[in-house]
Amino acid sequence: MTLIYEKAVEFMPAIGEIPPWIFYLILAILLTVLVLLVKILFFRTPKNSPYRLYKKDTVFDVPWTWEYKSKSPININCHCPDCGNELFYDEHRSGGPEGVEISLQCESCDRTVATLEGTFASLLKRVQGHIQRKIATGKWRE
Repeated sequence: MTLIYEKAVEFMPAIGEIPPWIFYLILAILLTVLVLLVKILFFRTPKNSPYRLYKKDTVFDVPWTWEYKSKSPININCHCPDCGNELFYDEHRSGGPEGVEISLQCESCDRTVATLEGTFASLLKRVQGHIQRKIATGKWRE
């Protein structure tokens, strides 16, 4: 640790006039600022990215909405195609290959909007994959 301080004093003799702990404090602050600048400049998704306008679509004949965190869709919700209310789901056993089936139901309309194979978690993953594919291919603009 003192090697860095000694090399800095050799390079700039005026640094020898400040205590080593202040030198290391300043060095830590500068490195933190540098890391934050690199992160902001090179690893950030602009808030005004055009694909961020893509916040709803119909997947499996059900309307879906979502928001974004970085480049990933979050808060993915399904809605009734008739009244627009958020749907609730019911998972139950089925004779299908996954052994589980999900019913998306609208309380307002008192009807089942869709019945799909798999769990609700797997359905959300499939919808998220659909969204990300459309963004990657540019088909979200269609």
